[in-house]
Amino acid sequence: MIVVKDFAGVAFHTATSEQRGDVWVRLSGNADMAADAGLDVYLKTLHAEMMRLGRKRVNVDLRELYFMNSTCLKHLVTWITSIQEAPKMARYTISIQSNSVLRWQRRSLDALKNLGGDTIEIVG
Repeated sequence: MIVVKDFAGVAFHTATSEQRGDVWVRLSGNADMAADAGLDVYLKTLHAEMMRLGRKRVNVDLRELYFMNSTCLKHLVTWITSIQEAPKMARYTISIQSNSVLRWQRRSLDALKNLGGDTIEIVG
């Protein structure tokens, strides 16, 4: 069982669950400076748990993430880089469910996809 403490700020929240061996993460609200430290710790813990358990996929739901500043976006970049730097047999993929109505997601997630290559899948 994955052990990750969710972050619950004033305007930003994470929710982590498991279903049929897959890990599900929901990021919602506004990831601004108030979410910076919490998101950083959350993603580092999530990565460590994925590696410890040998999980191969994490599904990230961003449909209710209305804003993410560049500092928080950098935490996603660091997470992706950490996966790519892991030994090949230990790597896992990230499937991101996006909200196509939110223009910032289209631009930012395209950049993450280019960075992540086959580590990242964008749905939506």
